[in-house]
Amino acid sequence: MSQCKQTRNESLRDYTKRFFEKRATITNISEADVIDCYHQGLFDRYFFRDFGRQQPKTIAELRDIMTTWADNEEQENDCFPK
Repeated sequence: MSQCKQTRNESLRDYTKRFFEKRATITNISEADVIDCYHQGLFDRYFFRDFGRQQPKTIAELRDIMTTWADNEEQENDCFPK
């Protein structure tokens, strides 16, 4: 799982989806390891730092945070298209 990294132009929602699809194929991995792998795979330094401040303890918390961030990212892209 540690090889699953967000690419430069990949949206947070797409990375999260791809990450959890990969996660579903792996057995015997702790929630802490899943959360750490996700964090280490983030490309965007802002998200990486903010993730460290929020420190989700469960996969459910991780998904909640990522859903909120992905929603915000999409709203920003709608307002300021590239």
